[in-house]
Amino acid sequence: MPRSDIADAESYIGILVDDEFKTNWKLYIGKDRTFARQLITEHKYSFYYFDSDKSLSGKLFLLNEVLKNTKDYLMIFDDLEDNLFWYRNELEHLNKIAIKYGNKFIGLIYSNEYQLNIREIYE
Repeated sequence: MPRSDIADAESYIGILVDDEFKTNWKLYIGKDRTFARQLITEHKYSFYYFDSDKSLSGKLFLLNEVLKNTKDYLMIFDDLEDNLFWYRNELEHLNKIAIKYGNKFIGLIYSNEYQLNIREIYE
């Protein structure tokens, strides 16, 4: 989603991507609730990245969409120490681990399909 505090913010989206790669992408600009469900159900992605700047309601919405519509998934959450999302009751039943990296924490939530791979990396 473009930043509202920058004039003409949409013109900056994708400026770091070489034009040769832009022929293979479709860019959706807007709120998650507008496109997320459609993208998740149509394309069956398995990898999701949640930025710490995403709101609590935004994280919960996307988490629930992934859980409802995706069988095998790996979700990465950065900067766990920045908010209490990681400790919510909604996440207690999920496969999850927190990894310390310097003075920061990264969280992984994953389906059973990834359990062995995650265990190998983590141990």
